[in-house]
Amino acid sequence: MKGDSRRRRISFPVTVWYDEEREEIFIARLTGQVFVTSVSRHEGDERFHAELFEALGEVLREAGAPAPARGGPIRRH
Repeated sequence: MKGDSRRRRISFPVTVWYDEEREEIFIARLTGQVFVTSVSRHEGDERFHAELFEALGEVLREAGAPAPARGGPIRRH
């Protein structure tokens, strides 16, 4: 199956938003099997993932949506 990546990956719509009060970016699938999760740049938090947080923040900025500042500090819990 080498070379047939269509069988190994899929695309589906997700909704992404930044919650300024919680300083987290939320990711949700709102159809079918619904899920909502989040990612933060708070080191020590179970949802900590600085690289994903920055990447999603850039997507939000490109879309003109509320987003965290670029390269903000990593906050420790």
